[in-house]
Amino acid sequence: MRAVLLLGVLASFVYWQFVPRPECFGLATVVDGPAPADAASVVVFLHGLGRDLGQGEEVARRLRSAGLAPDVAIVIVRAPYRFGLFGFSWGDTPEERAKSRARLRSLLADLHVHGQVVIAGFSQGAALALDTAAEEPRIAAVASLSPCYSDNRGQLPSRDLRFLLVHGTRDARCPVEESRSLTKVLEAANKPVRTIEFDGGHEMPREAIDALVSFVTP
Repeated sequence: MRAVLLLGVLASFVYWQFVPRPECFGLATVVDGPAPADAASVVVFLHGLGRDLGQGEEVARRLRSAGLAPDVAIVIVRAPYRFGLFGFSWGDTPEERAKSRARLRSLLADLHVHGQVVIAGFSQGAALALDTAAEEPRIAAVASLSPCYSDNRGQLPSRDLRFLLVHGTRDARCPVEESRSLTKVLEAANKPVRTIEFDGGHEMPREAIDALVSFVTP
């Protein structure tokens, strides 16, 4: 009997560690601040590859410390695919990333937001933020912090969006050229884009946090 229970616990652990979160459950979220439906505006934050809700919660604490208004809701979203033992991913293939974007759009619909929606992300989350903003009309602005790539970047110039791009000049994981080239594309299309480069690597320094606070509350 004890062996059966142990096998059951082990099977549950393996399932929740390695099987994508079922779509019927929706994406796992944590909300910092007021309910999104009651907030003046909403920031949706997407973590990086191999990270989880904890990265978003740390970003939320830093945003509040940097002066983000208390009437702004921060919705921290966990990616649906497992990455390693404890991390999460927005998808290894274009098909998986498309499914992640569809689930994000469904989440936005369920939030019933009345104010401005800003989607922000770091690393792989930055790419998903850009790509979701290219498809989702509820999004008014996108903040991309150190992205590696974007599947939908060709669609961004046709969207009525504000853009914040932040990238370290010594980023060895996701080279700064990704943000530089996107800046050129957006400027050529006369889109409102602010690009900040900092002397650092694949990270979110104080400059990035301060810029995001100003971006959310212009």
